[in-house]
Amino acid sequence: MSDSKYNASFCYEHVCHGDELSFLFESRWIRYWTNFAKTEDPNEPLRVSISWPKIRNGYETYMYFQDPLQIRENYLKDFF
Repeated sequence: MSDSKYNASFCYEHVCHGDELSFLFESRWIRYWTNFAKTEDPNEPLRVSISWPKIRNGYETYMYFQDPLQIRENYLKDFF
């Protein structure tokens, strides 16, 4: 995602620091970030389309940041 010549070659096949900023203020994320800033819970008080899963020991449930948003399991299995 980085568009500078330096970052494009340095960040090949992995995410570089700051690449997530373009997603931070996308309209579909604003409610999650606003809720978290207000209550430390991304799901409350404003209604969200998918409830962000809570971290629990022994479970690898996570929010998959694609279009459409998805809840997935086994994070380590999916990416390693």
